[in-house]
Amino acid sequence: MKLVPKDMEMFEQAREHIDTIIVPLIGVDFGSDTKSYARMNEFLTILSSEIERQFKGRIILIPPFTYIASSEEEAKKQAALDWKSNFLNEGFKHVFFITCDSNWKAVENDFEQTLIWVPAIPLEGLDDTYKRQMMDEQVRQISTIFSQRWQREK
Repeated sequence: MKLVPKDMEMFEQAREHIDTIIVPLIGVDFGSDTKSYARMNEFLTILSSEIERQFKGRIILIPPFTYIASSEEEAKKQAALDWKSNFLNEGFKHVFFITCDSNWKAVENDFEQTLIWVPAIPLEGLDDTYKRQMMDEQVRQISTIFSQRWQREK
């Protein structure tokens, strides 16, 4: 489910089945890394949408946590953890953060196994069929992580 009125109507009717929030972490940089962050954004946007499609009815994909790439790491981390705390207080059992920015790996332990880093694969110039295969494989791998966390809960 996405944070759109139609999906939120379904959410209100089936809230007890929807226990997971997905938060894409997307950096913005207009300096020397502009193209790199644009690639990460493109890849993560498509990947997040594919994950949402696969798990519709179990997860909510919220709009990205967007940050200035050069911002202080501790401030970004704390703001993201505040989001997590808020969602857990709202009754969600799981909050996963997905990012392509390797800078988040330095603080991943603070996220208690809820930060998923995936390398951004440059998509420009790739055949659509190959893009689909790559995304399907990434979704499959992330699905395994989700399933393991959900199983631990039982």
